[in-house]
Amino acid sequence: MQCRWAPQRPLNPTAIAIEILNSGGFQPLHDITITLSYSPGDIGTSPESMLSIARYDDTNHRWILLASTVDEAANTVACTTGHLSTFALVRRTAGTDLRSVTVYPNPYKPGSGTAHDSSALGKGIVFSGLTARARVKIFTITGELVRDLDTSGGLAIWDAANTSGNPAASGVYVFRITDPDDSSHTATGKLAIER
Repeated sequence: MQCRWAPQRPLNPTAIAIEILNSGGFQPLHDITITLSYSPGDIGTSPESMLSIARYDDTNHRWILLASTVDEAANTVACTTGHLSTFALVRRTAGTDLRSVTVYPNPYKPGSGTAHDSSALGKGIVFSGLTARARVKIFTITGELVRDLDTSGGLAIWDAANTSGNPAASGVYVFRITDPDDSSHTATGKLAIER
């Protein structure tokens, strides 16, 4: 099998990868944990907090970023997945501006079991292509603040809950993203939740 790194701006590969398959082509009945070890020389000058594991999607020929946990003391990155595939340690990169922000799934349909349900990164709505220290504010269509997220590493996940932790209602929301390091960088848009 030959995997190529498609040009996905927020991901940069390392040389650390593993292929886990079975002869029948079956997928596991329960999630499995993948743990990849690295040494500081493997990741260059990237901060360890920017490391993640990505899974190769053979059907669509692309890499899918997985929700990962970095243990800097042990030099490991771990994730859980329900797929057998090729896995690679990747470095997420923060954007230099907010022109390439992507928000998905949109609309977000939690519990639907469709492509509009939670992403491979976990439950909620993913904001990717952010600058290193972006701030994401989510408002109702009438301008009421629902959630304020400080982010780091070019990525944020909104769990679709308000500041009190209660699930946000179905409807259209407005987001505004700013970069506290450069006030000229902003992005706005709309997203929807269908419960």
